[in-house]
Amino acid sequence: MTFQFLRNEDRSDIYDLIDGPDTSLTYVRLSKPVKGFLLKNRAAFVLESWKENQKILFTGLIPISNNTYKGDHWRKSKGLVHELRVTISKDLNKLSIEVMNTKKKGPNR
Repeated sequence: MTFQFLRNEDRSDIYDLIDGPDTSLTYVRLSKPVKGFLLKNRAAFVLESWKENQKILFTGLIPISNNTYKGDHWRKSKGLVHELRVTISKDLNKLSIEVMNTKKKGPNR
């Protein structure tokens, strides 16, 4: 399952969904990490999204190759962790999120 996003013309940190399966991720925000735990884990970027003022995605993106990063999305209510592969174009105008694997996790991860 892959989702394609395009950089918003008005807000350079926002990427709007342009293609992919039905999802609540209508946009994502890409930023540099500032929190210590993200830096400690070698995150190059942070990927976030909200729906109705609730954060529905938050992951540090760790480099795995040129312009490609790994992250995860933990859905606590369902006890699922989705492994993500995120590719960012060199000009930073396009971003794709590919859901790689889904694992069952307990409430304490």
